[in-house]
Amino acid sequence: INGSPYSSYSSEIILPDGDFEIRYYAMTTSGREGPLKDHALKVDSTPPSITVTTDPAQVEGWTRDPIYLTMTTDDPQASLLIMLGEDGPYEYSGPLLLTDGDYDISAWVVDQAGNRADAPGIEVRIDSTSPFLDRVWCSRMRSTITP
Repeated sequence: INGSPYSSYSSEIILPDGDFEIRYYAMTTSGREGPLKDHALKVDSTPPSITVTTDPAQVEGWTRDPIYLTMTTDDPQASLLIMLGEDGPYEYSGPLLLTDGDYDISAWVVDQAGNRADAPGIEVRIDSTSPFLDRVWCSRMRSTITP
């Protein structure tokens, strides 16, 4: 391993995170050696980080303004994934503009080694439609008034 002397192994070898060059060969019980082989190996057990932000900043309850949702990770080779309620998962490729709707957002990142990190869930509620009044019941006049 990484140029160290050859050793006999009969069980698993646990390697820490890092890059390794492994040279090995098999040997029969009678001492015959098989061909020498090389193998490059990268061990990565650390999940990438994920950040999800909204612009404007996340508000409690309902808002009437559209919201941009942005996701970032510290691993440029990792895949950012998002679910909007039951829809998805979708691979994130840039800021999302969220308009009218009620969104339960789940987001996560997966690196090339399969390590996963989840962002906290986000709920976004947007309603840009102004309320309107099309008629009023007036009990005193016992009639409907249409504005």
